Amino acid sequence: MIFDSLITLIYDLVVTFFSPLDYLNNVVIDPYIMDSVYDFFGFVAYLIPLNRLWPIIAIYVAIHVWRISITLLKTLWDALPIV
Repeated sequence: MIFDSLITLIYDLVVTFFSPLDYLNNVVIDPYIMDSVYDFFGFVAYLIPLNRLWPIIAIYVAIHVWRISITLLKTLWDALPIV
């Protein structure tokens, strides 16, 4: 599922970030707790009206992609040695 992948990705990022700390490597998460977290996110996803939220999410992502691309173009233009 999508939420399983997202939670696994977040968990892997946190583990990678804290990997230099040796004493955190001994932390074990009980699998029953993760099942509860998955059930909670599944319940929330069931209640959210995604048909109405997808246009809002798409507009939000499009605006940010546009802003990032303009910023990259301005940075590249400023880096060129054109007088």
